[in-house]
Amino acid sequence: MEYITLNNGARMPALGFGTFGLAADGTAKRCVLAALRAGYRHIDTAHAYLNEREVGEAIRESGVRREDIWLTTKIWPTEYDDAEAAVDRALERLGVQYLDLVYLHHYLGDVKAGWKGLESAVRHGKVRSIGISNFERSDDYKSFFEGLEITPAIAQMERHIDFTPDAYVEDLKSRGISREAWFPLGGTVSQKAQLNLPEVLAVAKKHGKAGAQVLLRWQLQTGFSAVPGSANPEHIAENLNIFDFALDAEDLATLANANSNKRVFDVPLSAQTDMIMGFKFND
Repeated sequence: MEYITLNNGARMPALGFGTFGLAADGTAKRCVLAALRAGYRHIDTAHAYLNEREVGEAIRESGVRREDIWLTTKIWPTEYDDAEAAVDRALERLGVQYLDLVYLHHYLGDVKAGWKGLESAVRHGKVRSIGISNFERSDDYKSFFEGLEITPAIAQMERHIDFTPDAYVEDLKSRGISREAWFPLGGTVSQKAQLNLPEVLAVAKKHGKAGAQVLLRWQLQTGFSAVPGSANPEHIAENLNIFDFALDAEDLATLANANSNKRVFDVPLSAQTDMIMGFKFND
């Protein structure tokens, strides 16, 4: 396993298991158990994924010590007005005493109040690192960084071989903020198109690896952590098997030619606002 050292000194496993889209009908629990048994030690969930309880159950039943798992969740914009209380509820749903990382899930709602709540949760020992997710979708995200007590440790965003928000990434680097990719393989809505790009297939053949392994290796070697998800135990294990090879300069140049600068989730934030702010939770 490789690690990323965050700006607060925490060491986070560079490859995690993402649980977006895994239903809380036993699927999420089964998949997280498969991931932990395969060797993952970084699990990424969110309140909005509606599967935190099953993620917590899987962690407890896995036999892996809690302190050996990097556990991430995210709070929703409608919770920002009392974010520390939202953290408390997440701790209860997950059945844990602390969280390794909590993100503000979107740049909507009262983000400054949300951040102050997360800072308080850090001071009270409930959370060890805090970060931001999907902030690059806002034109005025830079104003968020004014007057913070704690600089975000990491920023999560859509990022894959077809799309990388370069200006945002460079701004984060200048602030000492690490980066993490969701949809690192293009997501299910892309119908696995990125795995079959000629450039990806050529590099995969050269190394005797699957396309997904090449794409995840590319994420790590270009300065990102990544949280791929899957409901297939074979793919879960395969995605973790990326630490026995490295891409060379020729490979990276080949893969750069695959960038079409097109998001998979190409919906403007303005169009999502009513849906996000109107989202209802049952717990």
